[in-house]
This record gives sequence, C-alpha cells and structure tokens, in this order.
Amino acid sequence: MVPNRGIYRLALALYAGLALVTLAFGYWQVIAAPGLLRRPENTRPLELLLHSPRGAILDRNGTVLARSVPGPDGIYRREYPAVEAAPVVGYFNPSLGRAGIEAAADGTLQRVRWPQWPWSLRAGVVAGDVRLTLDAGLQAQIFRLFGGRAGAAVVMAPDGAVLALVSSPTFDPNRLAAGQPDEATLAYLHTLQADAGAPLLNRATQGQYAPGSTFKTVTLAAALELGAVRADEVFDYELNPRDASHPVPWHTNGLVTCGNIYLLASGNRVRLDVAHAYAWSCNVTHANLALRLGAPALLDYARRFGFESTIPFDLPVTPSRLQQRPDFFTGPEARYALASTGMGQGELLVTPLQMALVAAAVANDGRVPRPRLLADRPAETWRQAIRPDVARQMRAFMTISVAEGWARPAGVAGVAVAGKTGTAEAVPGRPAHSWFIGFAPADNPRVVLALVVEEGGSSTQVAAPLASQILRAALAAVR
Repeated sequence: MVPNRGIYRLALALYAGLALVTLAFGYWQVIAAPGLLRRPENTRPLELLLHSPRGAILDRNGTVLARSVPGPDGIYRREYPAVEAAPVVGYFNPSLGRAGIEAAADGTLQRVRWPQWPWSLRAGVVAGDVRLTLDAGLQAQIFRLFGGRAGAAVVMAPDGAVLALVSSPTFDPNRLAAGQPDEATLAYLHTLQADAGAPLLNRATQGQYAPGSTFKTVTLAAALELGAVRADEVFDYELNPRDASHPVPWHTNGLVTCGNIYLLASGNRVRLDVAHAYAWSCNVTHANLALRLGAPALLDYARRFGFESTIPFDLPVTPSRLQQRPDFFTGPEARYALASTGMGQGELLVTPLQMALVAAAVANDGRVPRPRLLADRPAETWRQAIRPDVARQMRAFMTISVAEGWARPAGVAGVAVAGKTGTAEAVPGRPAHSWFIGFAPADNPRVVLALVVEEGGSSTQVAAPLASQILRAALAAVR
C-alpha cells in the first residue's frame, strides 16, 4: 500500500521542524548560554546580587567596617559602622556603583557563580569577607584629631601595611548605600559633588600638594649618595638682614635665613653643618645642593622614590609630579626651577601617600615598600631608592630635626622620633600647607607617618604637634 503523499510530506516537515528546534535549543543552551548570562540586559544576575549578602569588610582586629543587612523587601543594603573609614572602604550601591575597597575587592566580596554545566542557566552567588591592614580605632582617632580641618594623613608600618589612611572632610557612605536611590540619596550625592570641600576626594591618595621642605629629604639623600655633599660638611653663610628687601628671590640671593640662625651667628656670618641646615630647613642650602646635583640627577632620585610613577596600591592613586611645564627644567628659568625644586617648591605636586613612602624608604634602609591595604597581600619591596648607608645617615639627620630643629613639637615623650616639617606655599595670598613626614621609634621604626593640613600655616605650630599626637596613638595601636 502506497502511503498518502500528503501525510508523508507532513511527517517530513514535522521531523525537520523538530530537528531545527532541537538544534536551536542546543545552541542557546550549550553554545550561547555563557554569553546570555553575562549580557548587560540580563537582569537575573543583578536580582541575585540584590537578594544575596555581600561579604563583610573587616579591619586588622576583626572590627566590622562594612556589612550587608536585609531590608523588608528582601533586598540587602550595605551598612558602614565606621564612617571615618569611608575614604578606604568606599561604598556599594547597585545603581550608583562602587568605590574604595568595595570596588577593589568586589570579586571577593560578592560575585555571580556561573553554572558549571553549559546546559544550565541557573546561577548562584559567592560571597567572602575581606580583611584589611587598617586599624579602625586609629583611623577614627586621627580623623577626630583633624577636627574638621581639610587634609590627610597616612600611617603605615615600614613594610607598607597601611594602618590608617585619613582624608578630611569625608562623607557618610550609609547615605549612599540604599538599594534603589531615592530622592534623599540622590540629593545627598549631588550635595557631595557640588561641595567645594571635595569630601568625595581621597586626599591621601589623590590630593596633590606642594610638599615644601619635606622634599628636602629627597634632595639631601640624593646629594649624599652622589657625593655632592659630605655628611660633615659645614657651610659658611652671610646672614640675610632681618629687615632687608632684596631685588632677587630670597632663596637665590646668596643670603641665608632659617630657624634660630641669628642666635648662632657671629657678626653677619654663620657656620652651619649639614645636619642643622636640614633640621632648620635652610632653603639656600638645599637650593644649592640641587644646583650641585643638576636637574637630571635630582629628578632621577625623585623617581627612585616613586615620583611620576603610579604607586601600586589597592586604591586609585594619582602620580606625583615633578613639573607641570615640559620645559620647566630646560627653559630660560632652568636655574631657578632647579633651585626652587630642591627646596620643595617649583612645580612639585605630591600625594601624602607618596611622601609616606619617602619616609618609609629612610626608615627601611632605602627600600620603598609596596603599600597595601589587603591583609592577605604579602609585604613586598617596590623599589630601592637609596643605599642603606645613606638611609641610615638620613635617619640620623631626621632624628636631629625633631630633637633640635623646626620639627621639635613632633616629639613623643620617651621615644626618639625622626621627621621633617614642611611649610609649602600654594595659592598666593593664602596660608601655606602644613606638612610633616617621619617615623618612630627612630632607631627601630614601627610606624611611618605623612600628614598635610591644607592651608594650615606654620608646620611647626600645626603639623608637628598634630604629628606628635598621631605618632603616640599609632605606637599604642601597634604595641
């Protein structure tokens, strides 16, 4: 019996259609499945993340810095008990984005676990805690010590473990952590963005300031290593009359003014050794050392400390700058550019983190550590800036600076402190930035510090006393 041709054709069509459906199903389930899961318009992973907790962020002692709490709608939101740590921890909001460690460690704190088998579209969520080297108590204490003043402080161990990273003013990450931004959240964000005080800026890693006399640490270290100055060299200077007016810049007129130099003078001249020229922050001395070195050598040593490089860190860092104009060191004002840079002005712009690494190199036998916030990251040397013997000599000079020089108010009772102050001219007609860099104890460093108070004025009156308080707190924290 011959089958009905119509039924036969219909069966073939059905079989062909079934084969096409099977092939299509296999393609979408096996070949295209991973891509489908990761497509931005696929909201299933986002829904999974919203309804699953992120890992906690903990300080070095296990104190909670960030955690997830469920809302009545089943959506988790972040809670930040330590607002002072906002520049480090950052914030997480599925609509506004991530910042700080919330961004840097996002893959550990929470991630979608894609299906192991390609024919499964079911995904899950994996969350893990992140422990930092930060000390929450020290962070809060330093933030309070700033008392609302704009500025930043970095405290680290000599091996690069960051114990505190303060930026003032800051923001409240709890007000940015709502699951879906409401009017209040967006209004707060817009207020932060419009605030002239820039509370969203992490001044410790991205703020840029003239370093002032703290940069003399780089100048003198380079001069010692290259033999441009002897450690026991004595300079014979003519005094700058107290009431004199000179037609050339005071730091290049060949006359000297620094510290209590008038008390050391004999007639109109004074003899000053290297240690006290550094301790009393003599601009003429360090300007002349820069001229002895020449621009290529001075800039080379600054780069050895990390200037103009992107510092490898767990948060975004703005590279410090040695010049802003490409011809600054080669143009008609090249001599002035070199002299002013040697004493910490010129066109220098640095971050507090960079200056903390300068101090750490001196404390660490010339090795610049790789700074780190993630506790599971091993200690590493980033680069060798100066020889160990030069670092030890600079350590002695920095100790004299605190014992006898402008940095004396940074001292801590019963502890030898090594340090250098800096009063950095910034905006004409405005107060100078107030700096301190250093470490303690001087003979066996356990903590390294760099701080700046924006427009704080005299570093001896502002930065150095603040440094003393911070160093005491830091030494107690690592005891």
